[in-house]
Amino acid sequence: MKRVLFALLFLCASGSAWADAPFIWNGWQDTTLDMEQCLNRAEYALRESGFTEEVAITTSSVFGMNGQYRATVRCAPPKEIVFFVVAGPTSGTAKHFLGTIRSNF
Repeated sequence: MKRVLFALLFLCASGSAWADAPFIWNGWQDTTLDMEQCLNRAEYALRESGFTEEVAITTSSVFGMNGQYRATVRCAPPKEIVFFVVAGPTSGTAKHFLGTIRSNF
C-alpha cells in the first residue's frame, strides 16, 4: 500500500513536468533510395508539409520547423529505411504532420 501511495504522490508531483512535454509521433518506411536521393526527397517532403523554418541538412537527416512543431526525416540507406519524427504541443496536429510528411516523401 505504501508503494502505491508513493507512486501516486510521485505522479501528482511530476504531473506539471509531463504537461510541458511535447507529443512525439514517428514512423518509418522501406526505401531503396541512395543517401543523396533520400535527403533530397526528405527536404522536399518537409518543405511541402510546411516545415520551412530553420531547415537543416546533415549527412543523414533533414530537420525543419513549422511554428511550434519540429520534424526530422532520417535516411538510412544501408538499412533500406527512412525514419520520420514530428514533435509538438498537440498530439493530433503532430500526427497529422507525420502523415503529411510521409505522403510527400
